[in-house]
Amino acid sequence: MRILKRILLLVICAVILMTSSMIYNLKWIFRNRQMNNWFSHFKIIKDEPYAIKEHLDQYRKEIKKIPDYQIPPNMSTTLKSVSSRHEEYFMYIGNQSNIKTLLFHSTNNDSARAYQWTGSRSFCTEIAGYKVDVGFSGPCHEDMEHSTTTIAMPGWSTKYKVPLDRTLNGDRLPYQWLSISSFIHIIENAIVSKDGVVFTGGLHVIPISCLDTRPGEIKASKTHFAKNIQNNLNKLPRYREVFVISEYWSYGFYHAMVESVSRLFRYISFIENNREVKLHVACSAFMFSTLQILFPSRNVSDLVVCDSKPIISEIVYFPEGANIALASTQPKVSQISLELRKYIPQEAPPKNYIVLIKRTKHRVLVQHDQIASFLSDIAKENNMSFVVFADNNLPPFKDTMKLFHQARLVVAPHGAGLSNTIFSKPGLVMIEVVCNKPHINLCYRSLGLYLGHHYHGISSKSGCPAKLNVDVNEVKEAVRFYVHKIVHNILP
Repeated sequence: MRILKRILLLVICAVILMTSSMIYNLKWIFRNRQMNNWFSHFKIIKDEPYAIKEHLDQYRKEIKKIPDYQIPPNMSTTLKSVSSRHEEYFMYIGNQSNIKTLLFHSTNNDSARAYQWTGSRSFCTEIAGYKVDVGFSGPCHEDMEHSTTTIAMPGWSTKYKVPLDRTLNGDRLPYQWLSISSFIHIIENAIVSKDGVVFTGGLHVIPISCLDTRPGEIKASKTHFAKNIQNNLNKLPRYREVFVISEYWSYGFYHAMVESVSRLFRYISFIENNREVKLHVACSAFMFSTLQILFPSRNVSDLVVCDSKPIISEIVYFPEGANIALASTQPKVSQISLELRKYIPQEAPPKNYIVLIKRTKHRVLVQHDQIASFLSDIAKENNMSFVVFADNNLPPFKDTMKLFHQARLVVAPHGAGLSNTIFSKPGLVMIEVVCNKPHINLCYRSLGLYLGHHYHGISSKSGCPAKLNVDVNEVKEAVRFYVHKIVHNILP
Protein backbone atom coordinates (compact mmCIF):
# COMPACT_ATOMS: atom_id res chain seq x y z
CA MET A 1 0.00 0.00 0.00
CA ARG A 2 2.82 2.38 0.87
CA ILE A 3 4.43 1.67 -2.49
CA LEU A 4 1.18 2.47 -4.32
CA LYS A 5 0.80 5.71 -2.38
CA ARG A 6 4.36 6.73 -3.30
CA ILE A 7 3.76 5.88 -6.96
CA LEU A 8 0.48 7.85 -6.94
CA LEU A 9 2.25 10.83 -5.31
CA LEU A 10 5.00 10.75 -7.92
CA VAL A 11 2.42 10.63 -10.72
CA ILE A 12 0.55 13.62 -9.25
CA CYS A 13 3.81 15.60 -8.94
CA ALA A 14 4.74 14.75 -12.53
CA VAL A 15 1.33 15.89 -13.78
CA ILE A 16 1.64 19.18 -11.85
CA LEU A 17 5.11 19.81 -13.28
CA MET A 18 3.96 19.01 -16.82
CA THR A 19 0.90 21.25 -16.44
CA SER A 20 3.00 24.11 -15.07
CA SER A 21 5.44 23.70 -17.97
CA MET A 22 2.61 23.72 -20.51
CA ILE A 23 1.08 26.86 -18.97
CA TYR A 24 4.48 28.60 -18.98
CA ASN A 25 5.07 27.63 -22.61
CA LEU A 26 1.62 28.79 -23.63
CA LYS A 27 2.20 32.14 -21.89
CA TRP A 28 5.58 32.45 -23.62
CA ILE A 29 4.04 31.62 -27.00
CA PHE A 30 1.19 34.09 -26.47
CA ARG A 31 3.55 36.82 -25.31
CA ASN A 32 5.74 36.35 -28.35
CA ARG A 33 2.69 36.19 -30.54
CA GLN A 34 1.78 39.60 -29.12
CA MET A 35 5.28 40.94 -29.75
CA ASN A 36 5.05 39.82 -33.36
CA ASN A 37 1.53 41.10 -33.93
CA TRP A 38 1.86 44.85 -33.89
CA PHE A 39 -0.52 46.50 -36.27
CA SER A 40 1.01 46.20 -39.72
CA HIS A 41 1.58 49.98 -39.70
CA PHE A 42 3.80 49.90 -36.59
CA LYS A 43 7.37 48.71 -36.76
CA ILE A 44 10.16 48.78 -34.15
CA ILE A 45 13.65 49.37 -35.52
CA LYS A 46 17.07 50.28 -34.16
CA ASP A 47 17.68 53.97 -33.59
CA GLU A 48 20.48 54.03 -36.15
CA PRO A 49 20.71 56.20 -39.29
CA TYR A 50 21.13 53.38 -41.80
CA ALA A 51 18.15 51.43 -40.40
CA ILE A 52 15.92 54.52 -40.39
CA LYS A 53 16.81 55.50 -43.95
CA GLU A 54 16.34 51.92 -45.19
CA HIS A 55 12.84 51.66 -43.76
CA LEU A 56 11.80 55.14 -44.88
CA ASP A 57 12.95 54.34 -48.41
CA GLN A 58 10.95 51.13 -48.32
CA TYR A 59 7.77 52.85 -47.12
CA ARG A 60 8.30 55.53 -49.73
CA LYS A 61 8.42 52.95 -52.53
CA GLU A 62 5.24 51.28 -51.30
CA ILE A 63 3.30 54.51 -50.99
CA LYS A 64 4.52 55.80 -54.36
CA LYS A 65 2.52 52.98 -55.97
CA ILE A 66 -0.68 54.94 -55.26
CA PRO A 67 -1.70 56.05 -58.79
CA ASP A 68 -3.66 59.23 -58.08
CA TYR A 69 -4.01 61.79 -55.36
CA GLN A 70 -7.11 61.45 -53.20
CA ILE A 71 -8.82 63.93 -50.88
CA PRO A 72 -8.16 62.82 -47.28
CA PRO A 73 -10.87 60.29 -46.38
CA ASN A 74 -13.19 60.40 -43.36
CA MET A 75 -12.30 63.96 -42.42
CA SER A 76 -14.32 64.17 -39.25
CA THR A 77 -16.12 67.29 -38.11
CA THR A 78 -15.22 66.38 -34.52
CA LEU A 79 -11.45 66.21 -34.37
CA LYS A 80 -9.52 64.58 -31.55
CA SER A 81 -6.39 66.57 -30.64
CA VAL A 82 -3.46 64.27 -29.86
CA SER A 83 0.17 64.86 -28.91
CA SER A 84 2.99 62.48 -28.06
CA ARG A 85 3.31 64.19 -24.68
CA HIS A 86 0.64 61.72 -23.55
CA GLU A 87 1.19 58.00 -22.96
CA GLU A 88 -1.90 56.90 -24.97
CA TYR A 89 -0.87 58.81 -28.08
CA PHE A 90 -0.17 55.72 -30.18
CA MET A 91 -3.53 54.19 -29.25
CA TYR A 92 -5.17 57.01 -31.22
CA ILE A 93 -2.63 56.85 -34.02
CA GLY A 94 -3.23 53.07 -34.21
CA ASN A 95 -6.83 53.67 -35.26
CA GLN A 96 -5.74 55.47 -38.44
CA SER A 97 -4.99 52.96 -41.20
CA ASN A 98 -3.33 55.63 -43.34
CA ILE A 99 -0.57 56.26 -40.77
CA LYS A 100 2.50 54.03 -40.69
CA THR A 101 4.89 54.51 -37.79
CA LEU A 102 8.53 53.65 -37.23
CA LEU A 103 9.31 53.32 -33.52
CA PHE A 104 12.99 53.70 -32.62
CA HIS A 105 14.61 51.64 -29.92
CA SER A 106 17.95 52.65 -28.41
CA THR A 107 20.04 51.12 -25.65
CA ASN A 108 22.57 53.95 -25.47
CA ASN A 109 20.70 56.53 -23.39
CA ASP A 110 21.78 55.56 -19.90
CA SER A 111 25.43 56.64 -19.99
CA ALA A 112 25.05 60.32 -20.98
CA ARG A 113 26.50 62.86 -18.56
CA ALA A 114 26.39 66.65 -18.23
CA TYR A 115 28.53 69.13 -16.35
CA GLN A 116 27.14 70.20 -12.97
CA TRP A 117 25.46 73.57 -13.32
CA THR A 118 26.17 76.32 -10.81
CA GLY A 119 24.74 79.70 -9.85
CA SER A 120 25.50 82.87 -7.94
CA ARG A 121 23.97 83.48 -4.52
CA SER A 122 21.24 85.64 -6.06
CA PHE A 123 20.43 82.92 -8.60
CA CYS A 124 20.30 80.06 -6.10
CA THR A 125 18.14 82.15 -3.79
CA GLU A 126 15.77 83.20 -6.57
CA ILE A 127 15.13 79.70 -7.93
CA ALA A 128 14.79 78.04 -4.52
CA GLY A 129 11.52 76.19 -4.59
CA TYR A 130 10.98 77.11 -8.24
CA LYS A 131 9.42 74.14 -9.99
CA VAL A 132 9.36 73.84 -13.75
CA ASP A 133 9.73 70.95 -16.18
CA VAL A 134 13.16 71.70 -17.63
CA GLY A 135 14.72 68.24 -17.77
CA PHE A 136 17.23 68.80 -14.98
CA SER A 137 16.75 69.28 -11.27
CA GLY A 138 18.86 68.99 -8.14
CA PRO A 139 20.44 71.53 -5.79
CA CYS A 140 21.86 74.84 -6.96
CA HIS A 141 25.59 74.98 -6.22
CA GLU A 142 27.16 78.35 -5.44
CA ASP A 143 30.62 76.76 -5.30
CA MET A 144 31.79 76.97 -8.92
CA GLU A 145 34.32 74.19 -8.35
CA HIS A 146 31.36 71.86 -8.82
CA SER A 147 31.35 72.82 -12.50
CA THR A 148 34.19 70.38 -13.18
CA THR A 149 32.11 67.42 -11.98
CA THR A 150 29.41 65.68 -13.98
CA ILE A 151 25.85 64.62 -13.29
CA ALA A 152 23.77 61.87 -14.86
CA MET A 153 21.36 63.05 -17.52
CA PRO A 154 17.81 61.69 -17.49
CA GLY A 155 17.25 58.88 -19.99
CA TRP A 156 15.55 60.12 -23.14
CA SER A 157 13.40 57.07 -23.85
CA THR A 158 9.68 57.61 -23.29
CA LYS A 159 7.16 54.99 -22.26
CA TYR A 160 3.97 54.65 -24.31
CA LYS A 161 1.02 52.34 -24.76
CA VAL A 162 1.47 50.81 -28.21
CA PRO A 163 -1.44 48.92 -29.80
CA LEU A 164 -1.22 45.24 -30.71
CA ASP A 165 -3.10 43.32 -33.40
CA ARG A 166 -6.86 43.89 -33.13
CA THR A 167 -7.56 40.18 -33.72
CA LEU A 168 -6.02 39.26 -30.38
CA ASN A 169 -8.91 40.74 -28.44
CA GLY A 170 -11.91 41.20 -30.66
CA ASP A 171 -13.00 44.80 -31.12
CA ARG A 172 -11.02 46.06 -28.15
CA LEU A 173 -7.57 47.36 -28.86
CA PRO A 174 -4.98 45.56 -26.72
CA TYR A 175 -1.68 47.26 -26.02
CA GLN A 176 1.75 46.77 -24.57
CA TRP A 177 3.92 49.29 -22.74
CA LEU A 178 6.99 50.14 -24.78
CA SER A 179 9.93 52.51 -24.20
CA ILE A 180 11.12 54.20 -27.38
CA SER A 181 13.78 56.82 -28.07
CA SER A 182 11.84 58.53 -30.88
CA PHE A 183 9.52 57.87 -33.83
CA ILE A 184 8.34 59.09 -37.20
CA HIS A 185 4.93 58.82 -38.85
CA ILE A 186 4.49 58.30 -42.59
CA ILE A 187 0.99 59.58 -43.33
CA GLU A 188 -0.91 59.07 -46.58
CA ASN A 189 -3.07 62.00 -47.66
CA ALA A 190 -3.05 64.64 -44.95
CA ILE A 191 -3.45 68.36 -44.45
CA VAL A 192 -0.54 70.26 -42.90
CA SER A 193 -1.29 73.61 -41.33
CA LYS A 194 0.50 76.37 -39.44
CA ASP A 195 2.76 75.30 -36.54
CA GLY A 196 3.30 71.86 -38.09
CA VAL A 197 -0.17 70.60 -37.16
CA VAL A 198 -1.51 67.69 -39.23
CA PHE A 199 -5.19 66.91 -39.90
CA THR A 200 -6.01 63.39 -41.03
CA GLY A 201 -9.10 61.22 -40.53
CA GLY A 202 -10.52 62.14 -37.15
CA LEU A 203 -7.23 63.39 -35.70
CA HIS A 204 -5.69 66.79 -35.08
CA VAL A 205 -2.05 65.70 -34.64
CA ILE A 206 0.10 68.23 -32.77
CA PRO A 207 3.89 67.93 -32.54
CA ILE A 208 5.14 67.93 -28.97
CA SER A 209 6.18 71.57 -28.65
CA CYS A 210 5.11 74.77 -26.92
CA LEU A 211 1.69 74.41 -28.61
CA ASP A 212 0.40 71.17 -27.11
CA THR A 213 0.34 72.62 -23.57
CA ARG A 214 -1.82 75.60 -24.58
CA PRO A 215 -5.53 74.63 -24.70
CA GLY A 216 -6.57 78.01 -26.08
CA GLU A 217 -4.18 77.77 -29.03
CA ILE A 218 -5.24 74.17 -29.72
CA LYS A 219 -8.88 75.23 -29.82
CA ALA A 220 -8.00 78.11 -32.16
CA SER A 221 -6.19 75.69 -34.50
CA LYS A 222 -9.26 73.43 -34.71
CA THR A 223 -11.56 76.40 -35.22
CA HIS A 224 -9.35 77.66 -38.05
CA PHE A 225 -9.59 74.23 -39.68
CA ALA A 226 -13.38 74.14 -39.42
CA LYS A 227 -13.90 77.68 -40.73
CA ASN A 228 -11.15 78.10 -43.31
CA ILE A 229 -9.81 74.71 -44.39
CA GLN A 230 -12.35 71.92 -44.22
CA ASN A 231 -14.68 73.26 -46.91
CA ASN A 232 -11.88 74.48 -49.19
CA LEU A 233 -9.77 71.35 -49.62
CA ASN A 234 -9.85 71.57 -53.42
CA LYS A 235 -8.29 75.03 -53.25
CA LEU A 236 -5.29 74.05 -51.13
CA PRO A 237 -1.81 73.76 -52.71
CA ARG A 238 -0.93 70.10 -53.24
CA TYR A 239 2.41 68.40 -52.88
CA ARG A 240 3.67 64.88 -53.35
CA GLU A 241 5.96 64.51 -50.29
CA VAL A 242 6.38 66.90 -47.36
CA PHE A 243 8.58 66.49 -44.28
CA VAL A 244 7.24 68.53 -41.35
CA ILE A 245 9.55 70.37 -38.94
CA SER A 246 7.56 73.57 -38.38
CA GLU A 247 6.47 74.14 -34.79
CA TYR A 248 4.74 76.73 -32.65
CA TRP A 249 6.87 79.90 -32.43
CA SER A 250 9.48 78.45 -34.82
CA TYR A 251 9.56 81.75 -36.71
CA GLY A 252 11.78 82.86 -33.79
CA PHE A 253 15.47 82.01 -33.72
CA TYR A 254 15.50 79.97 -30.52
CA HIS A 255 12.54 77.75 -31.36
CA ALA A 256 13.70 77.39 -34.96
CA MET A 257 17.27 76.31 -34.20
CA VAL A 258 16.77 74.35 -30.99
CA GLU A 259 13.39 72.71 -31.49
CA SER A 260 12.54 72.81 -35.20
CA VAL A 261 15.85 72.16 -36.98
CA SER A 262 16.89 69.60 -34.36
CA ARG A 263 14.07 67.31 -35.56
CA LEU A 264 16.06 66.75 -38.76
CA PHE A 265 19.15 65.04 -37.38
CA ARG A 266 18.05 61.44 -38.04
CA TYR A 267 16.79 62.19 -41.54
CA ILE A 268 19.30 64.46 -43.28
CA SER A 269 20.62 61.86 -45.72
CA PHE A 270 17.09 60.64 -46.52
CA ILE A 271 15.96 64.16 -47.45
CA GLU A 272 19.20 64.96 -49.26
CA ASN A 273 18.91 61.86 -51.45
CA ASN A 274 15.18 62.10 -52.20
CA ARG A 275 14.71 65.32 -54.06
CA GLU A 276 10.92 65.08 -54.25
CA VAL A 277 10.76 65.52 -50.46
CA LYS A 278 10.09 69.09 -49.39
CA LEU A 279 10.46 70.63 -45.92
CA HIS A 280 7.51 72.28 -44.20
CA VAL A 281 9.05 75.10 -42.13
CA ALA A 282 8.40 78.53 -40.65
CA CYS A 283 10.24 80.55 -43.27
CA SER A 284 12.91 83.06 -42.25
CA ALA A 285 16.33 84.16 -43.47
CA PHE A 286 18.16 82.22 -40.75
CA MET A 287 16.10 79.09 -41.48
CA PHE A 288 17.06 79.30 -45.16
CA SER A 289 20.73 79.77 -44.24
CA THR A 290 20.66 76.78 -41.90
CA LEU A 291 18.98 74.49 -44.42
CA GLN A 292 21.43 75.51 -47.15
CA ILE A 293 24.25 74.37 -44.87
CA LEU A 294 22.60 71.05 -43.99
CA PHE A 295 21.49 70.31 -47.57
CA PRO A 296 24.27 71.75 -49.75
CA SER A 297 23.13 70.01 -52.96
CA ARG A 298 19.52 71.21 -52.69
CA ASN A 299 18.07 74.50 -53.91
CA VAL A 300 16.54 75.85 -50.69
CA SER A 301 13.80 77.80 -52.46
CA ASP A 302 12.71 74.53 -54.07
CA LEU A 303 13.27 72.48 -50.91
CA VAL A 304 11.07 74.60 -48.63
CA VAL A 305 7.30 74.87 -48.20
CA CYS A 306 6.41 77.77 -45.88
CA ASP A 307 3.89 77.07 -43.12
CA SER A 308 2.02 80.36 -43.64
CA LYS A 309 -0.77 78.59 -45.56
CA PRO A 310 -2.29 75.11 -45.20
CA ILE A 311 -1.37 72.48 -47.78
CA ILE A 312 -2.32 68.94 -48.76
CA SER A 313 0.32 66.30 -49.31
CA GLU A 314 0.05 62.73 -50.55
CA ILE A 315 2.85 61.68 -48.20
CA VAL A 316 3.58 63.48 -44.93
CA TYR A 317 6.68 62.61 -42.89
CA PHE A 318 6.01 63.62 -39.32
CA PRO A 319 8.98 63.15 -36.94
CA GLU A 320 8.65 63.44 -33.18
CA GLY A 321 8.48 67.06 -32.05
CA ALA A 322 11.01 68.74 -29.78
CA ASN A 323 10.65 70.75 -26.60
CA ILE A 324 13.66 71.80 -24.54
CA ALA A 325 11.87 70.90 -21.31
CA LEU A 326 11.87 67.21 -22.27
CA ALA A 327 14.90 64.93 -21.96
CA SER A 328 14.03 63.31 -25.30
CA THR A 329 15.16 66.55 -26.98
CA GLN A 330 18.76 66.11 -25.77
CA PRO A 331 19.97 63.77 -28.54
CA LYS A 332 18.25 65.90 -31.19
CA VAL A 333 19.99 69.08 -30.02
CA SER A 334 23.44 67.57 -29.45
CA GLN A 335 23.44 65.72 -32.77
CA ILE A 336 22.23 68.64 -34.89
CA SER A 337 24.93 70.75 -33.21
CA LEU A 338 27.52 68.18 -34.26
CA GLU A 339 26.12 68.15 -37.80
CA LEU A 340 26.22 71.95 -38.14
CA ARG A 341 29.75 72.18 -36.71
CA LYS A 342 31.01 69.93 -39.52
CA TYR A 343 30.57 72.86 -41.90
CA ILE A 344 32.46 75.46 -39.84
CA PRO A 345 36.02 75.99 -41.11
CA GLN A 346 38.76 75.62 -38.51
CA GLU A 347 41.11 78.53 -37.83
CA ALA A 348 44.60 78.16 -36.42
CA PRO A 349 45.36 79.34 -33.87
CA PRO A 350 41.80 79.62 -32.44
CA LYS A 351 40.70 83.06 -31.28
CA ASN A 352 39.41 81.99 -27.84
CA TYR A 353 36.67 84.59 -27.81
CA ILE A 354 34.92 86.06 -24.81
CA VAL A 355 31.51 87.06 -26.17
CA LEU A 356 29.08 89.50 -24.56
CA ILE A 357 25.60 89.36 -26.09
CA LYS A 358 23.84 92.71 -26.28
CA ARG A 359 20.06 93.00 -26.46
CA THR A 360 18.58 96.37 -27.48
CA LYS A 361 14.79 95.82 -27.43
CA HIS A 362 13.66 93.55 -24.62
CA ARG A 363 15.52 92.23 -21.57
CA VAL A 364 18.17 94.88 -22.02
CA LEU A 365 21.13 94.46 -19.65
CA VAL A 366 21.30 97.77 -17.77
CA GLN A 367 24.94 97.29 -16.74
CA HIS A 368 26.06 96.29 -20.26
CA ASP A 369 28.73 99.00 -20.67
CA GLN A 370 30.26 98.32 -17.28
CA ILE A 371 30.42 94.58 -17.95
CA ALA A 372 31.77 95.12 -21.47
CA SER A 373 34.66 97.23 -20.13
CA PHE A 374 35.53 94.57 -17.57
CA LEU A 375 35.41 91.75 -20.15
CA SER A 376 37.58 93.71 -22.57
CA ASP A 377 40.25 94.20 -19.89
CA ILE A 378 40.27 90.59 -18.69
CA ALA A 379 40.46 89.34 -22.30
CA LYS A 380 43.59 91.45 -22.92
CA GLU A 381 45.16 90.25 -19.67
CA ASN A 382 44.73 86.62 -20.71
CA ASN A 383 45.56 86.78 -24.42
CA MET A 384 41.93 86.26 -25.42
CA SER A 385 39.69 88.20 -27.83
CA PHE A 386 36.62 90.14 -26.75
CA VAL A 387 33.56 90.65 -28.99
CA VAL A 388 30.16 92.26 -28.44
CA PHE A 389 27.45 90.36 -30.32
CA ALA A 390 24.62 92.90 -30.71
CA ASP A 391 21.13 92.10 -31.96
CA ASN A 392 20.92 95.42 -33.84
CA ASN A 393 24.06 94.74 -35.88
CA LEU A 394 24.16 91.02 -36.58
CA PRO A 395 27.00 89.64 -38.69
CA PRO A 396 26.32 87.27 -41.62
CA PHE A 397 25.05 83.86 -40.53
CA LYS A 398 28.26 81.97 -41.32
CA ASP A 399 30.32 84.55 -39.43
CA THR A 400 28.05 84.04 -36.43
CA MET A 401 28.70 80.31 -36.64
CA LYS A 402 32.48 80.89 -36.69
CA LEU A 403 32.35 83.35 -33.79
CA PHE A 404 30.48 81.04 -31.43
CA HIS A 405 32.45 78.02 -32.58
CA GLN A 406 35.63 79.71 -31.33
CA ALA A 407 34.09 81.20 -28.20
CA ARG A 408 35.31 79.93 -24.83
CA LEU A 409 33.05 82.05 -22.61
CA VAL A 410 29.71 83.75 -23.32
CA VAL A 411 28.00 86.28 -21.03
CA ALA A 412 24.40 87.10 -21.92
CA PRO A 413 21.06 88.36 -20.71
CA HIS A 414 18.32 85.77 -21.12
CA GLY A 415 17.35 85.59 -24.78
CA ALA A 416 17.62 83.97 -28.19
CA GLY A 417 21.26 85.01 -28.69
CA LEU A 418 22.25 82.11 -26.43
CA SER A 419 20.81 79.75 -29.06
CA ASN A 420 24.00 80.40 -31.04
CA THR A 421 25.84 78.21 -28.54
CA ILE A 422 24.54 75.35 -30.66
CA PHE A 423 27.54 76.20 -32.90
CA SER A 424 29.98 76.06 -29.98
CA LYS A 425 32.26 73.18 -29.14
CA PRO A 426 31.36 71.27 -25.97
CA GLY A 427 33.03 72.82 -22.93
CA LEU A 428 31.93 76.40 -23.56
CA VAL A 429 31.18 78.46 -20.42
CA MET A 430 27.71 80.04 -20.47
CA ILE A 431 27.04 82.79 -17.90
CA GLU A 432 23.40 83.80 -18.17
CA VAL A 433 21.67 86.71 -16.45
CA VAL A 434 18.28 85.14 -15.80
CA CYS A 435 15.04 87.06 -15.31
CA ASN A 436 13.80 87.72 -11.80
CA LYS A 437 10.51 86.25 -10.54
CA PRO A 438 7.91 85.73 -11.89
CA HIS A 439 9.65 85.65 -15.28
CA ILE A 440 12.24 82.94 -14.56
CA ASN A 441 12.91 80.71 -17.56
CA LEU A 442 15.66 78.08 -17.38
CA CYS A 443 15.48 76.82 -20.96
CA TYR A 444 19.07 77.91 -21.71
CA ARG A 445 20.33 76.00 -18.70
CA SER A 446 18.89 72.85 -20.28
CA LEU A 447 20.29 73.81 -23.69
CA GLY A 448 23.77 74.33 -22.28
CA LEU A 449 23.76 71.01 -20.46
CA TYR A 450 22.42 69.16 -23.50
CA LEU A 451 25.27 70.61 -25.57
CA GLY A 452 27.98 69.66 -23.08
CA HIS A 453 28.62 73.24 -21.89
CA HIS A 454 29.32 74.65 -18.41
CA TYR A 455 26.36 76.70 -17.16
CA HIS A 456 26.39 79.40 -14.47
CA GLY A 457 23.27 81.41 -13.66
CA ILE A 458 23.05 84.91 -12.18
CA SER A 459 19.69 86.43 -11.29
CA SER A 460 18.45 89.84 -12.30
CA LYS A 461 17.55 91.92 -9.24
CA SER A 462 14.58 93.60 -10.95
CA GLY A 463 13.19 94.96 -14.18
CA CYS A 464 12.37 91.88 -16.25
CA PRO A 465 10.97 91.51 -18.88
CA ALA A 466 11.90 95.00 -20.09
CA LYS A 467 15.32 95.27 -18.42
CA LEU A 468 17.70 93.18 -16.35
CA ASN A 469 19.51 94.75 -13.40
CA VAL A 470 22.39 92.60 -12.25
CA ASP A 471 24.98 92.71 -9.49
CA VAL A 472 28.13 93.34 -11.54
CA ASN A 473 30.32 91.87 -8.82
CA GLU A 474 28.59 88.49 -9.28
CA VAL A 475 29.37 88.63 -13.00
CA LYS A 476 33.01 89.57 -12.35
CA GLU A 477 33.45 86.79 -9.79
CA ALA A 478 32.16 84.14 -12.20
CA VAL A 479 34.18 85.44 -15.17
CA ARG A 480 37.43 85.56 -13.19
CA PHE A 481 36.89 82.01 -11.95
CA TYR A 482 36.15 80.54 -15.38
CA VAL A 483 38.81 82.50 -17.29
CA HIS A 484 41.39 81.18 -14.82
CA LYS A 485 40.15 77.65 -15.52
CA ILE A 486 40.23 78.21 -19.27
CA VAL A 487 43.69 79.77 -19.39
CA HIS A 488 45.19 77.01 -17.24
CA ASN A 489 43.33 74.24 -19.09
CA ILE A 490 41.62 73.12 -15.90
CA LEU A 491 38.12 72.90 -17.36
CA PRO A 492 37.37 69.45 -18.84
